[in-house]
Amino acid sequence: MNTRTDNTAEVGLHVFERAGLGKAPFRCVGFEQKHYEPVPGVRMVGGSCDYCGTGIVQMFYIQGADGRKFKVGCDCVEKTGDAGLIKAYKNNPKYRKMLRDARQARDTAKIEKLQAQFEAGKEVLRALPSPNQYSPNLLEYFTYVLSRCGTAGKKKWLASAIKIINEKAT
Repeated sequence: MNTRTDNTAEVGLHVFERAGLGKAPFRCVGFEQKHYEPVPGVRMVGGSCDYCGTGIVQMFYIQGADGRKFKVGCDCVEKTGDAGLIKAYKNNPKYRKMLRDARQARDTAKIEKLQAQFEAGKEVLRALPSPNQYSPNLLEYFTYVLSRCGTAGKKKWLASAIKIINEKAT
């Protein structure tokens, strides 16, 4: 990918315009996540960037002022330095939903893993005193706190409970 030029006819042109993909100004007109599975469980990229040729899964469709459309990856959009184009791709509702869903899936998996470790060490927590007067033991205290936490809080509190379990188990 060549973003700099000494050619006086190309100085000041948008990098996509210099590559012959269309005329500036450019705008983001769509997003698609595409992959395929040649073998079950093996995901492969579903396309390639029209600018640099790299294989991509997340495809951003860009349209130039002349109406030509092409697809690029987020890295190529970022490297253009075009603030409007960068903002448009980051604020694309489908892209944001994809990021949100991926984050929720990671958080759910992490909490399930921590919850399993917490369940395995309940007896250790039951034998320890509570830090307050309202709970009879540490297990009841953690159970109460965890029932009122959001995602980040659950990860934090489960991790601290598991740390206590591991310290007492050794």
